[in-house]
Amino acid sequence: MTGPSPTFIARQGPERWTVLVWAKPGGSVDAVDGVLDGRLMVKVRAKAVDNKANQAVAAILAKRLGLRARQVEVVSGLTGRRKTVAVTAPEEPDWSVLASGRGCFATPSGKGDRTMEARDLELISMHGENDAELKALYEEHVSYEKILEKLENKPYLTPAEDLEVKEIKKKKLAGKTKLEAILKKYRNTEEN
Repeated sequence: MTGPSPTFIARQGPERWTVLVWAKPGGSVDAVDGVLDGRLMVKVRAKAVDNKANQAVAAILAKRLGLRARQVEVVSGLTGRRKTVAVTAPEEPDWSVLASGRGCFATPSGKGDRTMEARDLELISMHGENDAELKALYEEHVSYEKILEKLENKPYLTPAEDLEVKEIKKKKLAGKTKLEAILKKYRNTEEN
């Protein structure tokens, strides 16, 4: 593979990498669906029962990366959403195959924009320390993501919680618009 690996990928030695995953079991589709809290979001239809969701996460990644099932294994987070998946291969996989469509690593989910492009995440990590506004906007974006995730995982929302979700989505969108303007400036600088 050429170029840097995504932030959720770490080399662990020769022929071994780990992928930080945020699993969403019990969904309507099996899909790689963006980046959440620095982790690759993987939706699976399988329920989180009898290790079925873990097997589904590994199978999706193996298929996307063109590897055999035995080369991809959930090694930690077996009972939680935050998982670490080990990938073993003679050569570094082409991580870009995890991407689809305009949004990095995203497929349409119908739940609004829960993704950031890989290049944008790289720009944020490169410039965030020196650009206080960029850093603050990104941290706010992540904070809103966490709140929305928590609320949307509830089986039922009260009317007040439903209103809160709508307000947070509006604030998140406004912040993302500002964030996008700053990132556009950095993208244009790189292109020139």
